[in-house]
Amino acid sequence: MPKQKKKLDFVPLHPDDWDRFQREHATPSQLSGVSPVTGLSLQETARRLEMSTPFPPSYTRLMSVVGPIKEPHSEVPRLLQLSEVQKFSETEYGKMIIDCYCSEGEWVDQEREGFTMRHLESCLLISSTDGDSCLLLNPEKVDKAGEWQAVFFANWVPGAMPFPSFGAMMKFCHNEGEE
Repeated sequence: MPKQKKKLDFVPLHPDDWDRFQREHATPSQLSGVSPVTGLSLQETARRLEMSTPFPPSYTRLMSVVGPIKEPHSEVPRLLQLSEVQKFSETEYGKMIIDCYCSEGEWVDQEREGFTMRHLESCLLISSTDGDSCLLLNPEKVDKAGEWQAVFFANWVPGAMPFPSFGAMMKFCHNEGEE
């Protein structure tokens, strides 16, 4: 009988936590096989994207421990390798979405937990855009601990589901696949 996965009660924030997380929550098919990122690759990506704010701690910690993870379930997009991370507004998908929410300089008036559609212009795309959904990091909303607002974006949601951090979004995404 296959082992039943448990609800995710924590996101691995320290390298020592990763083994426990993997044993309890991951199946081999969920792991990407890509090496974890290094501090240098984070700095290089920040320069490439002309970022003025460092990557959020929860994103940095997870990526430095495991690297990208395949989707926890079919509704959640695959996390990109660091070399694939882009400004959302510079992707074809991002341009299409921004065009839907901004007409002649006027943005759709939609705000949810401090996230407005205008923020799409500055967000980083950290996932694939398969299935018309994606995961974003919003550098315009950074808390005192340096965590960026994270956003699950899908037109069928509708729009954006903001979270206080990447870690909170990953916990939500994992638990959604369990129900």
